[in-house]
Amino acid sequence: MKREEVNPQVKNALGQFIQSTMKTWNGFITQRPILYEDFNKWLIPKKNITNAGGCLTIDSYENPYLLNAKSVLKAKEIVNAAHYSPMSGMFWHTNNDNEGNRVYYTFSLDKAVFKYADPNTGEIIEDWDDEGWTVRSFDINKHKPFWHCVWTAGRRFSFGFVR
Repeated sequence: MKREEVNPQVKNALGQFIQSTMKTWNGFITQRPILYEDFNKWLIPKKNITNAGGCLTIDSYENPYLLNAKSVLKAKEIVNAAHYSPMSGMFWHTNNDNEGNRVYYTFSLDKAVFKYADPNTGEIIEDWDDEGWTVRSFDINKHKPFWHCVWTAGRRFSFGFVR
């Protein structure tokens, strides 16, 4: 996993997507809040999980703002446009049913963390979101699973692309 610089054009397009859909997201709350202390007890499963749920994703990636971000990134596909309610998360998973280099743009105004297991060492690493935009990239490979999970104290938006 590595951090990347925020592309202003992508930031602008995704920010417009968030603004244009904000009324929808504001209506969603977590049914059972997840405390950071509980999230921190989650263990990597013994069996592969490709998608762990926990957030609300949109059904169509044909939104012009998302397509604009995809174009600027020269991405092959959009794989995620998700909203996390406050005090929510996504359980450990690998996404290894869709291989490739992933880039994720996340937007957070509260504490949020992306936790992953280094695929080479197995070391568990917590990478806390910056306030505002954070960009991460990592490789998804069936033969070397990239286990990761997410927790957030506040609303968090996540946009994933395969390059």
